[in-house]
Amino acid sequence: MGVLECVKQNPELEDKIVNHCAEGNRCKLKLDGMNERIILKGECLCSNQKICDCFVFVEEVDLGIVALVELKSRSVHASEIEEKLENSLERAIEILDDCGVSVGDVRIYLIVLAKNWRSEEHRKIRRSSIKIRGIEEGIITGKCDNLLRDIISRLN
Repeated sequence: MGVLECVKQNPELEDKIVNHCAEGNRCKLKLDGMNERIILKGECLCSNQKICDCFVFVEEVDLGIVALVELKSRSVHASEIEEKLENSLERAIEILDDCGVSVGDVRIYLIVLAKNWRSEEHRKIRRSSIKIRGIEEGIITGKCDNLLRDIISRLN
């Protein structure tokens, strides 16, 4: 069973599924062209920790993708972002474990989109990486309303 099927069938996750990865109307991640997807609202997944806004699970032709996305329409603080992404990565790994999916079978992206970037905070975040259970991922930054497909294609 794939991650999408597992998430759909998990009664603990079904009420956390949303249609869009957005912070109100101010900041969003566009998912055009990625039809096989599920978006979980971060704050519904974990109310007792700082966690990112969206967990996006995508199944492409031969690749599973997990994008952990923080959306900022106001100021961005590196220390807060790192804590949110660390907690989110841990939670995403738990979801994958529950689904019987190895972390090695998916590509994980840590993404922060903001309306405006202060150069010092932007540099700090771009230079950071998150390390959990031997998995280390860099942080991708961009502007609100970016397309996930474009973000991924720039990295490959």
